[in-house]
Amino acid sequence: MRRFRFRPWLLLASLALCSIGSSNTFAVDVEIELSSGDKVRGPWDAASGETITIGQPPKVIELSQVTQLRPLDPESTGVPPAMEVTLVDGSSIRANEVTADGSTVKVSPNRQATMSFVLNAVRGIRFRPSAANTDPQWLGLFERELRSDLLVIHRGNAQLDPVEGVVLSIDDKMVLFELDGEKIEAPLDRLEGVILRNRTETRTSKVRLEDINGTQLVVSRMEVEPAGESVRLTLGSGVQHELKISQIKRIQFASGTQLLTRQKPASQTMSPYLKTNVSESLFDAWFAPASEGDDLSAVAGGSVEYRVDEGFENLVGSVGRDPSSEGQSKIKIQIAVDEEVVWEQDLADDSIVGFRLPVTGARRVKFTVLPTPDGDVGDLVRFYKPRLLK
Repeated sequence: MRRFRFRPWLLLASLALCSIGSSNTFAVDVEIELSSGDKVRGPWDAASGETITIGQPPKVIELSQVTQLRPLDPESTGVPPAMEVTLVDGSSIRANEVTADGSTVKVSPNRQATMSFVLNAVRGIRFRPSAANTDPQWLGLFERELRSDLLVIHRGNAQLDPVEGVVLSIDDKMVLFELDGEKIEAPLDRLEGVILRNRTETRTSKVRLEDINGTQLVVSRMEVEPAGESVRLTLGSGVQHELKISQIKRIQFASGTQLLTRQKPASQTMSPYLKTNVSESLFDAWFAPASEGDDLSAVAGGSVEYRVDEGFENLVGSVGRDPSSEGQSKIKIQIAVDEEVVWEQDLADDSIVGFRLPVTGARRVKFTVLPTPDGDVGDLVRFYKPRLLK
């Protein structure tokens, strides 16, 4: 019989192979863009509250130097799920199914684990996909501060009819809603969505993740799982969620919100409906649109333009007749991106309409309030929290 001879070097080699295998053997290749403009590629090996580790040999990068991360070979995108759940922390989740009881909302994203949130963490649930004829109405309702929940009915003429009450539960077929003490079963196919009275919070995290389905998450912490194929996220609401790195479209690390009213306008003008002998410069100084806290106030004939810093992708906000306005005439609102009008709405009553417009690569955005032939007396308009998002 041949006697086996012990070889110490063989044991050491075996241990070394085991050590390599226990690391992130299947780590996904990503590209990191730095604030300097440089780009670094390699397997994403680890993440902490302060650093990201990438490449072989490992390179540790301070998060303060990172502006964006994206997988080099993400999974293909399909048709985004129709439902959208918006959280008070600013996250929005595209979902195949949403259920709720009196305390918890369960959200099922496409090809991901179900997420559970306390009711107070949710701002609204939209059951229908975005549409040009209903978006301004929905976004306008969404921007309001509410004293009660809203059940938003979708009428046959694409009009949205909000009803105040209390959302009791949601399943795959209907919303149980309390109206004046009476419980009503509202079929989902008759609804646009529900908006809860929970107030939207100001974002504190500078990290925003977008997945291949259109979900956008405000993230307070990330940890790469040991296998290197997925990342564990802690959302602004405190909820944890595991996501395959290949399902990530990108992660933005820079501050994601810029209120326009905190910025100096590129221009402010006022063109009254009726001509006067007052000089244009004096009229502009007196009556041109002006910031009032986070909002923008303007009268008919006014316009204001802001510069768009690099990296911002969406212009968001809402507009309506100012509550103090005594005017009753129709007003036309226009929003232009680089001098091209991309959004236009007529205000004929006290309703508020919202907007979410792409501004990727744009240099300027302009808000204009136009009088109509019935005059401009007392036509005061308020743009609520107009802001740029990354």
